[in-house]
Amino acid sequence: MKKSKKTNTLIYLFLIIIILSGCIIMYLKDNKPKENNKFDKYTMPKVDASIEMHSLLKNYIKEFSKDDIELSLTDTYFAYRKLITKQVDLIIVPKPTENEINLMTENNVDIEMTKLVYDGIVFIVNKNNTIDNLTIEQVNNIYNGTIKNWYALNGNNSNILSYQYNSDNIKNSFNQIVMNGGKTKVPNKYEIKEKQSNMIDSFTYNNSINSIGYSSYYYTDRIHTNENIKYLSINNVKPSYETISNGKYPFLIEYYIVTRKGETNKNVLKLKNLMISNNGEEIIKSSKYSFIKNSRET
Repeated sequence: MKKSKKTNTLIYLFLIIIILSGCIIMYLKDNKPKENNKFDKYTMPKVDASIEMHSLLKNYIKEFSKDDIELSLTDTYFAYRKLITKQVDLIIVPKPTENEINLMTENNVDIEMTKLVYDGIVFIVNKNNTIDNLTIEQVNNIYNGTIKNWYALNGNNSNILSYQYNSDNIKNSFNQIVMNGGKTKVPNKYEIKEKQSNMIDSFTYNNSINSIGYSSYYYTDRIHTNENIKYLSINNVKPSYETISNGKYPFLIEYYIVTRKGETNKNVLKLKNLMISNNGEEIIKSSKYSFIKNSRET
């Protein structure tokens, strides 16, 4: 009798496992767009993104389209410009700067923003630099010209070469997030990062022992790595996928899905919803972007 009860219990448990497994499989299937429900080259909305978001956007398009769609991607400013002038339908970018807000005003266009992913502004130095950590105040004082020598930070007695971007893409995020809108010092010519490409690849950043530069975490960690640089911790928090995802790293860049306000095109709304769906979140994770699940806002 006891043996029979035990057998029945095992059978019930086995059936429950099968049912739960079936539910999970069905859930995952339902959250992936069916092949006949995917976009083709005629229905896929026109898109653009900041340079740091190119990889993610390409992965989205690959997943949600049944055709091979060639993308012509630019950067933050031109993505905003193309959205405002109705050359594209959806972009992935940071918050608009004053230039982009003025452009919206001139064209009588308003936008809707949905938070998507996070990146971090990271500070890079030569791997042999004795400094491993800076406070937020020290970073500000380096870039406003108050601190000029590494010795003031308990480092080597050498002048600090603080490299800066000359393009608007990450420079605007740096000014807003790191400097809080405060002024930076007037850089010497060799301290200006001239091109849109990664700072650590630029000939203007020589990675000398007394240099410091900044870039985005995703760009330096996933796209252009360099074994001769190291990341500085900020307020004793080292930038990483984990510290950006959990919000502990202090210099976070928020990236948004941006569309024109009042958008009614069903394909644009469908693409946006797919990006923030469970399947979209899996694409974010597999693309190694940082995503804070419960902080999405519009």
